[in-house]
Amino acid sequence: MPGRVARGGRASANSTVSRKTTSQPAGRNSSPATDAPDEGADSSLRRAVCIVFADAQKSTAGHRKAIVSLRRVQEACCYEPVSQKKGKQTEDFDANDFNGEVVRCVLRVLPVRKSEPVGDRVVRFLGTYLSVASQKDVEIANQDDPDATSVPETPTSRLTTTILGTLLPLLNAKDKTIRFRATQITSHIVNSLDTLDDNLFHKLRLALLKRIHDKEAPVRLQAVYGLGRLVQEVDDDEDHDDSDSDDDVGAGVLTKLLNILQHDPAAEVRRNLLLNLPLTKEVLPYLLERARDADGSTRRALYARLLPALGDFRHLSLTHREKLLRWGLRDRDENVRKATARLFRERWIEDCAALPAAQALEQEEDHEQQQPPGQKQTNQAAAPSLDALLELIERIDVVNAGGEGGIAQVAMKEFWEGRPDYVDYVSFPDTFWEDLSPELAFVARTFHDYCRSSGKEDGYDGPRMLDGMIEDKLPEVTKFGFLLEREFMKLIETVQLAATSEDEEEEEEDSVQREFVVEQMLHMALTFDYSDEVGRRKMFGLMREALANPELPEEATRLAVEVLRLVCGEDLRGEREF
Repeated sequence: MPGRVARGGRASANSTVSRKTTSQPAGRNSSPATDAPDEGADSSLRRAVCIVFADAQKSTAGHRKAIVSLRRVQEACCYEPVSQKKGKQTEDFDANDFNGEVVRCVLRVLPVRKSEPVGDRVVRFLGTYLSVASQKDVEIANQDDPDATSVPETPTSRLTTTILGTLLPLLNAKDKTIRFRATQITSHIVNSLDTLDDNLFHKLRLALLKRIHDKEAPVRLQAVYGLGRLVQEVDDDEDHDDSDSDDDVGAGVLTKLLNILQHDPAAEVRRNLLLNLPLTKEVLPYLLERARDADGSTRRALYARLLPALGDFRHLSLTHREKLLRWGLRDRDENVRKATARLFRERWIEDCAALPAAQALEQEEDHEQQQPPGQKQTNQAAAPSLDALLELIERIDVVNAGGEGGIAQVAMKEFWEGRPDYVDYVSFPDTFWEDLSPELAFVARTFHDYCRSSGKEDGYDGPRMLDGMIEDKLPEVTKFGFLLEREFMKLIETVQLAATSEDEEEEEEDSVQREFVVEQMLHMALTFDYSDEVGRRKMFGLMREALANPELPEEATRLAVEVLRLVCGEDLRGEREF
């Protein structure tokens, strides 16, 4: 990197050291002598640009000041000076001189190794400067021609073209450090700017495509970072063979990137593509496949970054929702499991609790009108809602995924653990049990299981607050027996109706739902305390009557036998009753 221009005494000292070095005999490990290229005479412009880049490489905290300084130098070279006093220092320099000095400093970055942070700081500074300077040039151009519809050519656009034109041949350099830095600078500039010249756009796309198969993973990473932005401009109607020629390169960009996403051996390359490819209907299945990626950080990036940014999860198919939950909650990496649980209980429930878009927009406008000027809005989570919770459970197909050991049970366990507001909010009054749907029954069963299991964590069997919630919110054993009896009757009716009805498919679906409700209530009954004799006798008689019915489904029969065995007890009297 160019430093400040050396002064008198210091320069002479350096020259002395240089003379001593050249006078030494050439050893086996001595570096070959090379002549520095002729870069012209030193000038005030070169010193000014070098000082800015030297400051920019020290720390990112001074980038804003460095951008202002470099912009002042650029305006002095490219625009007419406001006053003659300010123009005297740079009156002999034009835009080409300024561009040449900036390119000279950029070339000094190329040999800097990847491990050196100074190179990354300069690259970041360059991209930020080009973005800021482009906006300022457009503002100046709009003042001169407010009615212009096309993007004007500006000093910064010419500077960008000069830099990228210089770097393009270096993308194929033999030295891996040169290739890495050239690709890094090119990709960073592409992602920093809003517009690019058409001819330059096609050249960049072709050059970066050749780097996605580079043998060095850091080079491939920077190449896909730049192509992630360029691929959005590819016309969808182009259909050519998969090659790197100028004619058919446009159509193959997305296909090549998807192939890299699936097969690149470097996890950071796959992860970068996962987060930068466009979220289209064609690309989405390839992105969701990364839930089975071999790298844990890539899987976590899918659940923690991509899926929350995807929007409403209800746009995903039922198969995708079920697979994402199953893969994430049963992942071998704990961080992936935590990210999946957070996605389910924080993001997906918010999608279900959100108001319709029109109503939300009206409320937002009314709220903005009522707010004092200058006060910012704060994004708050929606209040707990039973309807939202029921819809969330319905969206994961609880009838099929909520069986014993199903993924819906794991998801709801994580939900109750991470949402204490819903634990306090949910209640089970008499109206809750009047028309019991599969979703309602599943809420009651998972809430009951969560309170029971949380009361016995770490080997502690004593009373806890969650144990008290069961007594306060859920019905006692006797009342629960009457509720279960009613559900048994509904189940038998639907089974009989399905056997005689002409519309077998619809009636079969109803019977499956009623069977699921009964199974959830029987699972709850397996954890009850039957020390109350009245409740015990009620459940004892109910189970015997249910088991006497030949139309009771197989799984419900098995659970009823287990409940009856529990109700009878383990002593001799219980064995005789059983």
